[in-house]
Amino acid sequence: MRRESRRSSGAWWPWPRLSWVVAAALALALVGGGFQYQRWRRGEAAKQQVLMALQIASTKLSYAQAKALKAAGAQILANREAEAKLEAR
Repeated sequence: MRRESRRSSGAWWPWPRLSWVVAAALALALVGGGFQYQRWRRGEAAKQQVLMALQIASTKLSYAQAKALKAAGAQILANREAEAKLEAR
């Protein structure tokens, strides 16, 4: 009996339609938040891919630089030895 009297008098919620509006607004907020979260996740994944590519490029550049410096060092040594031989003559 108490439940019927509350429902008929509307004491628990003054506007029944307002509850549907609130529910719809919450549903839209959840759906919109879900889409924003997916966008954020895709952006984070793209950022991770870019950082990985930069790390790979950096490693390759360091390797090439070390190889070039080693070759240049060998060339400098060869030039010094050739100059020493020429001076010794």
